[in-house]
Amino acid sequence: MEQRYLERIFLRFSHAYGTRFTSYFADQATKDDWLNCFNAMLEEKRIAPNEIKYAIGEMIIKHPSFPPSMGEFLSLCLAGRKPEPFIALPMPSIDEERIRDMASAFKTVLETPKQDSREWARWILREVEKGNYKYNYGIDLAKEALRL
Repeated sequence: MEQRYLERIFLRFSHAYGTRFTSYFADQATKDDWLNCFNAMLEEKRIAPNEIKYAIGEMIIKHPSFPPSMGEFLSLCLAGRKPEPFIALPMPSIDEERIRDMASAFKTVLETPKQDSREWARWILREVEKGNYKYNYGIDLAKEALRL
C-alpha cells in the first residue's frame, strides 16, 4: 500500500483516539515501524481499500475507548469483506444409456430379497453349539442382538 494511504489511516487513528493513540509513538522511527507492520499485515491478508474503510467506520463503535490492536483492526477489516460470488458449474451432460444401466442396477438391488441383519449372531450361536466358537464377548453380543 502506498505510504500516503498508510499516513491517512494513521491520521484517522490519531483523530479518533487522540493521545490514547499518538502517545505510543515517541519518534518517527516508532511510527514508521508501526506503519510498516500495519502495511505488511494488510498486504498479507489481501485487505482491500473498501474493507479498510469499513473497519475505520466500525472501530469507533466497536472500540470507543482505546484504539484497536492490529489484530482487532484486521478482524474489523475481514468483517467488511464481501463473500466472493460462486461460479455456477455447467449442467452435466445426460447419458441416457448410463441412466438406464443405473436404473437397472437399482431395480436388481431392490428386487433382491433382504438378508437377515442378525445372521452373524445366529452363526455364532450355531458355532458355539458345535464347539467351534469360544469367545465370551462375541457370544454375549450375539445373545444381545437376538434378545436372548
